[in-house]
Amino acid sequence: MTKILYISPEPKSAVSFYRGWGVLGHLQKQYPEIQVIDGSDREISWTSFSGISAVFMERPCRSYDVKVAHYAKANGVPVWCDWDDDLLNVPREHESYFTYSELAENVKELLGLARVVTVSTERLQREFSVHNSNIHVVPNAYNPVVGGFADHNKDSKVILYRGSRSHYSDLEEYAEELIDAINDTHGYTFFFLGLNPFFISKYVKDKSKIEFHPEIDIFFYFMKIKQLNPVATIIPLEDHAFNRGKSNIAYMESTIAGAVAIAPRYLPEFCRPGALDYTDGASFYQQIKLVTTGAVDTRYKVQKAKEYIKSKLDLNDINKQRYKIIKELAK
Repeated sequence: MTKILYISPEPKSAVSFYRGWGVLGHLQKQYPEIQVIDGSDREISWTSFSGISAVFMERPCRSYDVKVAHYAKANGVPVWCDWDDDLLNVPREHESYFTYSELAENVKELLGLARVVTVSTERLQREFSVHNSNIHVVPNAYNPVVGGFADHNKDSKVILYRGSRSHYSDLEEYAEELIDAINDTHGYTFFFLGLNPFFISKYVKDKSKIEFHPEIDIFFYFMKIKQLNPVATIIPLEDHAFNRGKSNIAYMESTIAGAVAIAPRYLPEFCRPGALDYTDGASFYQQIKLVTTGAVDTRYKVQKAKEYIKSKLDLNDINKQRYKIIKELAK
């Protein structure tokens, strides 16, 4: 039996769903000879590594994570670190800038301690390669526990924004164009899931055109976006180093909801089949207008996105990369 000790700062989070327990739990079903042990809810010490083949650390950055990595190394247990965000390039505008800027040295030390590193994008691989030469790109994948894809409804009158409070700055970057799009569009509701767009809603003339809902548990989140069944999702993102490391999550979740994704062209993770890309505020506005006036065959776009995800991003296939890494670490 190959035993993997799993360490996460937030084991029930969306990050864990895509990068940690969500994928490792699926992996141990695929490969019964692998057992994943959750060490996130207890204090790990130098006594915790008996019979452990490797330590998997999801998004590590805390001083505690550094301590655990040193304990593992002292016990001859290889450390495997995984990141889905560029924690070395968090912008000043990010709500957690002060936190992550203070933890950057921990991330660098952990990169040095890791036997192997996995990341979600080629951009992250390039950024982190200064600190570790054994970095593998393992993309985020479609997990069947979400319950399938919603059917596309071309007659849906919902435009969805999904994102947490950490994306206020991204939303502000396109606030003027988004306000114009909401005011100029008739018969549609713009639904914001995860944050309160107060700096946008105050300028919307017809308040019935805009709704918002706080963040919710990941499983209820998937139920919610499929229930909303939007015709499109909007993904406004500032162009800076941190966002250039972004993964494909928004593209996948848009498709799961049955919607076409309106996403920035500069991000290769979003320039996938079925997406509508924009290059600036004007083209962001224009793509929304094209969708809401029926000028785009959204059904065809969503179908192409589904085909791509099913053929390229199936979790059973992507987990083969993780299995190979585990076998190497366990030698």
